[in-house]
Amino acid sequence: MKSFQNLPPCAMTNCFNHQGFDAIISAYRLSGGTSRADDLELMFEEKRKVRFVSVARQIALRDIFSFEWQSQFWVPMFQFHPHDLTVRQEVVRVVHELTSVLDNWTLAVWFTESNSWLKGRRPVDMMDSHFSDVLNAARADRFVAAG
Repeated sequence: MKSFQNLPPCAMTNCFNHQGFDAIISAYRLSGGTSRADDLELMFEEKRKVRFVSVARQIALRDIFSFEWQSQFWVPMFQFHPHDLTVRQEVVRVVHELTSVLDNWTLAVWFTESNSWLKGRRPVDMMDSHFSDVLNAARADRFVAAG
């Protein structure tokens, strides 16, 4: 599987630190940023007048992913359509490919690091224009990670 060279070694373990957190937050800035799950829940309520599946439920179903930092869950916003905050189904498919082999933090990193299957491009940047390539990269990385 590819390396996560740009993040400090601690980012790949449970010993999260400020440097690793800042790196992952920065990595998502160009793709819509991140939001605390509680704030996202409020945004959902503002955008939609009808009740919806909660953020926590979507995370539990692994339809979206988040990563934890200082007792807060952070959600990368590229997972949602910006106009109505519905979950992007292509992201769900990629997330489902990887959740059996990657934890939440590593999954968050996977989307932001260059990927050899994508000729060095970041999956998060390729979701709109080359979804099938990203899905194939996720499948290949799952296969490699599963051994």
